[in-house]
Amino acid sequence: MQSRNRRHQVVLLPIQAELPVDLAIKRFAIRLARQPIRFDQFGAFPSRVPAQQPLGPLVGHAADQRDSAVVDQHRSDSGGSATTTVRLLSSHPRSGTTDRSCPLRRPPLMPVDVVSFASGRGTGPSRSVRHAVDSSRPRHGTRPESERFRLGSRIAPALATPLRLAMLLVLAPFAAAQEPHDTVDKDYSDELPRIAPVEPSDAAATFRVADGFRIELVAAEPLVTDPIAVDFDGDGRLYVVEMRDYSEHPDESLGRIRRLVDENGDGRFDSSTIFAEGLSWPTAILCARGGVLVGAPPDLLLLTDADGDGIAERRERVATGFSRSNVQGMMNSLRWGLDHRIHGSASTTGASLITDANPDAPPLELRGRDFAWDPIAGTIEPTAGGGQHGMDFDRWGEKFVCSNSDHLRFARYEDRYLGRNPWFAAPAPTISIAADGPQADVYRSSPIEPWRIVRTRLRATGVVPGLVEGGGRPAGYFTGATGVTLYEPDPTSDELPWAIVADVGSNLVHRKRLTRVGNSYVGERIDVQSEFIASTDIWFRPVQFAIGPDAALYVIDMYREVIEHPASLPEPIKKHLDLDSGRDRGRIWRVVPERFEQPPPPRLESAANEQLVEALADRRIWWRRTATRLLIERRDPRAVPLLVARWQAADRTPLESLHLLSALDAYGALDETIVIDGLSDPDSQVRRWSLIWSERIASPSAALVRAIAATADDPALEVRTQAAFTLGAIRSPAADAALARIARRDHADEVARTAVTSSLGAGSTTVIESLLTSETVRDTDTGKAWIAELLGQVAARGAATERAELLAWLERWSESDLESHRALIEQLERWPTDHAWRTEIDAALGPDAAVRRAETIAGARERAVDRTESIERRIEAIAELRRADEATLLSLLAGLIVPTEAIEVQQSAIDALLARGGTPTIGRLLIEKLPELSPALRRRAMEGLLERTLWTVAVLEALEAGTLQATDLDPSQLRRLSDHSDATVRELAARLIAAPGPRDELIATYRAALDREGDRERGRATFVRVCANCHRVDGVGHEVGPSLASFRNRGAEALMTNVIDPNREINPQFVAYAASMVDGRQVVGMIDGETAASVTLRQAEGKTETLRRGDLDDLRSTGVSLMPEGLEREITVDQMADLIAYLMSDE
Repeated sequence: MQSRNRRHQVVLLPIQAELPVDLAIKRFAIRLARQPIRFDQFGAFPSRVPAQQPLGPLVGHAADQRDSAVVDQHRSDSGGSATTTVRLLSSHPRSGTTDRSCPLRRPPLMPVDVVSFASGRGTGPSRSVRHAVDSSRPRHGTRPESERFRLGSRIAPALATPLRLAMLLVLAPFAAAQEPHDTVDKDYSDELPRIAPVEPSDAAATFRVADGFRIELVAAEPLVTDPIAVDFDGDGRLYVVEMRDYSEHPDESLGRIRRLVDENGDGRFDSSTIFAEGLSWPTAILCARGGVLVGAPPDLLLLTDADGDGIAERRERVATGFSRSNVQGMMNSLRWGLDHRIHGSASTTGASLITDANPDAPPLELRGRDFAWDPIAGTIEPTAGGGQHGMDFDRWGEKFVCSNSDHLRFARYEDRYLGRNPWFAAPAPTISIAADGPQADVYRSSPIEPWRIVRTRLRATGVVPGLVEGGGRPAGYFTGATGVTLYEPDPTSDELPWAIVADVGSNLVHRKRLTRVGNSYVGERIDVQSEFIASTDIWFRPVQFAIGPDAALYVIDMYREVIEHPASLPEPIKKHLDLDSGRDRGRIWRVVPERFEQPPPPRLESAANEQLVEALADRRIWWRRTATRLLIERRDPRAVPLLVARWQAADRTPLESLHLLSALDAYGALDETIVIDGLSDPDSQVRRWSLIWSERIASPSAALVRAIAATADDPALEVRTQAAFTLGAIRSPAADAALARIARRDHADEVARTAVTSSLGAGSTTVIESLLTSETVRDTDTGKAWIAELLGQVAARGAATERAELLAWLERWSESDLESHRALIEQLERWPTDHAWRTEIDAALGPDAAVRRAETIAGARERAVDRTESIERRIEAIAELRRADEATLLSLLAGLIVPTEAIEVQQSAIDALLARGGTPTIGRLLIEKLPELSPALRRRAMEGLLERTLWTVAVLEALEAGTLQATDLDPSQLRRLSDHSDATVRELAARLIAAPGPRDELIATYRAALDREGDRERGRATFVRVCANCHRVDGVGHEVGPSLASFRNRGAEALMTNVIDPNREINPQFVAYAASMVDGRQVVGMIDGETAASVTLRQAEGKTETLRRGDLDDLRSTGVSLMPEGLEREITVDQMADLIAYLMSDE
């Protein structure tokens, strides 16, 4: 079956008439395009199908979730007959469940141009779908009016004709996309049917669960409503956060905490009481200190029941300052850690935290990092993380997070270590680890909600603003990833746990298998084109998970008709939806293996110390964590001998050992003997955690230092890496030698390099010498770059003793290894030129250093100006000229910044000048050259000039003198001047620059481009010239800003509007930040990552600059996009038409 001449075709699959009339469909149509399209996210009918390849199965569902159809088609060969099997399943309260299958034999399917429905004579789901119906074909008789599909009202499950709504939902994105009258004033009620909920008694039938597992309902309304987070206490009672004020009631304090109890031990909850109420937007919970710790931004609260009546009378505020600026980005996921602290996610909105234990301390600022509260010390500290909603630890205490569109991330190391080395700009601790990408495909069973389809269409056509993700697909990929949890389906197994992640918008639960790779993991999809759990019910909203005392996976189902940020819903759609629909509903599910048997309920709250210590060896993670927490909270000194005895026991297990160490430290009973014993444990994770706990010993003995240093030779990479972090707290020759061994062995691993570098201080020349004398390190690009970085840190520290040691060693080495010596010179030459000891280095390296520099510069001068050389060779030569003295540099590069030179050559010359430093002469030269530059080069030069206050003042003086005009700066640059951190700059800017006006008139002017026929090739050239610095399309450009591929489905007007007015709608991810440096520079970019010691900004061309916090004077949001205003200066109306033609092209 091929689509040769038509862009869109419809395949007709007839279904035999012996099916019951109320289930019959005369013809079942699947629309084809030139590319495969999803049908309810299962399978696809491609336009070209090889012989013997099955087409399907395809699955369709009626909106009431009671009826579904599975269409399977197989062809025996390219010219033979086709077998089509249509299986209809119906589930109704009155008739029960029926399952009918119809095998069909017919000639090869023929493409036709029509779509038909069973019920008839011109009645159909909507005009936009009805216009495609072939009225010339025979139909069944007309159905009674009462049984026709009714739009704009809640669908009655008993009346809805099976599959008719499924056809509406599947065809609506295509047929309705041709609707010519979409406007913001149009009434869309006909396209936005309300979907009825499934009652709890019928809900289990809506699930498809992976083989070997079953799902059970353990609580539902009215026992619980709007659950968003849960935690079990030591007796198995479930405390539930009810976020009843989601999403538009921030001031009504409707949130509650419920306590559910299983009265008879059958695994299902029988009674429910309200433990606390009057909370605003509660989001997180953890049982602690005889009550519950609750996140209710801005506060972290401890709620306790003082008199035992089941109601929390006491509310103690632990901390305050969590942001409430985004209802879907607030603090969440409170978890007990192996470090006996309570960890939480600060989410995307962050926090400015003040603890009640120390209210006068400066606020703890959290951006892109999480937090940990020490309930013993009462302190809160920042931790690595930076997810949105969902955070969990595995059995070894390693941390995983997720975000809406990045569904699995791993925190490779704890960034608290980085503060020791302020000269080190470290890589981001948290990385994405999903093998199929951050926003991977998902395979839903539920139909796509009508409002998603309509919203995508309105955004794609520019009727309403908003981001169009997934290339214009309304669903089928992670858009609402949430609740990452580490689940062990068989707690007795040593296999790594699965990473469980929900997609709340797709009504499913996804799972990934984790594989250890170096110091990180890779998560790989387990289910092939299906999911661990998927429901046909669009009300199923899995928002979080919990691991229970029974080792089961508990799924927290908020059960809402709509879960979406209110600001993301255009008013023409929102007014037809009820965002409170489901506030009176909620479910909690339990997923267990098929062989699961209900265990006895736990009774740990009042258990004796002996029982709690025994529970530390339980294979089920809930028992170990809960027993550890209860032991620590009791503060009963009689527990210490029990803990020590178990540590000394011959049958102690690795998992038990981790919790014993945690409890012993909390009791202050973790002595050197236990730590040294742990450092030689057979299990690598026990050795790793023993290293972490050794850091708590204030004055380690020589024996402990030797034991720590010995782990530098550990067979496990994760132990050696932790040793490198831990050794940073020890200043001794043995520690330096151990770091050197790790550096040589593990230089290829980024986290190991980070650990070593974070630990270097005085005496780091031992490590550098070790690297320089290792050919395996010195001869690799990674090794050379690392050596150069470490040498630069020595220079930055400026310690006289270190410098003397390094210089003496370099002098000896230069006489013995000329080839490596020359390689080192090349690295040293890349250091900033303002190091006072450059002359001393040259002397130490011998006369060859000066000779080589002179030879290099002479050769570079010749190649840079030689137009017979390739552009690439000339650019390399210009980069080498950065080593020249300033007079030579200026005389040469001034002659290359001229219109007759290639733009790449001019750009390289400008970059070389900007990289040289902020001398007045360089600034004056660049300002003089500005009028000769093309718009793109002028912007590049101006960006560099505005980075330094000295040059910025020179720019303003040129404006005052008339040498430059305000039009030489784009609006975003003008705004930077007006908001500059330097008062002199602000005053000059206020006097010289008028505020830019609104851009609506420009948009009206450029709307003419929408009516012109653009040229795709010219548009591509415009894209390369103007847009490729920050956007990537068809393999060209840099991925800095949002993907432009989505505009192919979003529409021409939306594209034009965003180019002319980039600040009209800004995703917070792409807001620019301005960093003021202590050296006077101004660096602007999007925040790409933060650690304890640094902030990384992403700039145009995909460049990143990592700024040490010690060099920061100020960092603040500009409130505007990194994409500049003023592109109309570089794009005419005709060029806009060309650009639209290129970006909207399917080729």
